[in-house]
Order: sequence, then C-alpha cells, then structure tokens
Amino acid sequence: MDTTQNTLTTDQRLLLKGLQSHPKLMARFLSILSLAEEPDHNGTIRSADEVEALLIEEVRKLGKEGMESWASKVDRRLGEQSKKEDSSIQLREKKLYGGGVPLA
Repeated sequence: MDTTQNTLTTDQRLLLKGLQSHPKLMARFLSILSLAEEPDHNGTIRSADEVEALLIEEVRKLGKEGMESWASKVDRRLGEQSKKEDSSIQLREKKLYGGGVPLA
C-alpha cells in the first residue's frame, strides 16, 4: 500500500489530481522545477541571468498552455449549452493546420 497518499494534504491531493488531468501543465511545472534544482542534477551552474531567462520562458509557456486548456473547456461547454438550447445547431471542430503558416 502506498502511504504517500495518506500523508498528503487536501491541497496537495487536489494539485496532483489537477496535474494528472493536465499533462502539458504537469510537464511545464516539472521543467520549472528542474531549472530551480539544476545545480543538484548535472553539476553545471548557469548564470542567474540565464536561469531567469529560461524561467521566464517556461512561465510564458505555462500561461499559454493554461489558457489553451481553459479556452478548450469553455468552447466545449458553450457548444454543449448551445446544442441544448437549439438542437438544430451543428457544432464544428476547429481545423488545425499541419504546422503550416496560416495565410490570413
């Protein structure tokens, strides 16, 4: 039996549950943590300016991924609500382009 779950606080359990349902956010947090703990992992010590720049970039990516997750859920919920209000509405998925640059 894993006793780790028994020693976690309610907030810690909620955080773990949330991160498990958002793997991109979990990966980003792990990346941020690895930067914060970097001197212990590989022995290389970067300058404070370099670590700061890397952390800022990771936080930007975290924000972008968080907003994308939020927008996806809101879009899905609004679509479901619209469908309930008017069953004749046909929902469409946004088409994603395979890495090409949009022409607009």
